[in-house]
Amino acid sequence: MRCAILAVFLLACGGIPVTGDMSSGGNPDMTTGGGSCGTMTPAESCAHTDGTECEDWTGSAASNAAYMSDCQGRAGRMYSSSPCSHVGAIGGCAASIGGCLVTWWYSGNAATQQSGCESAGGTWINP
Repeated sequence: MRCAILAVFLLACGGIPVTGDMSSGGNPDMTTGGGSCGTMTPAESCAHTDGTECEDWTGSAASNAAYMSDCQGRAGRMYSSSPCSHVGAIGGCAASIGGCLVTWWYSGNAATQQSGCESAGGTWINP
């Protein structure tokens, strides 16, 4: 059920947003905006094999196990115990949904993704 809710949220907003700035490197400070996650260090990630987006995830041990299982069960996805690379990202969107999920996009229009992110209650992160 959690995975179904997560999937519906992701489809509704096209990924997950956060407001911040990655230009100085390191992890985003997700303490601003409606999708606040606090300061996070991503524990794992799930990337589209076509290179268009990648999700960073941090949560409890139980939610991390469920996230890994969900990612591995989706066609065209690749699970990693490392965070997403932000090289070439156009931006990211963070949301707190049983943990912290940040979706990073590597193609498309940043303004469109940011608008979708913020309208879904997420917080946009500039790369």
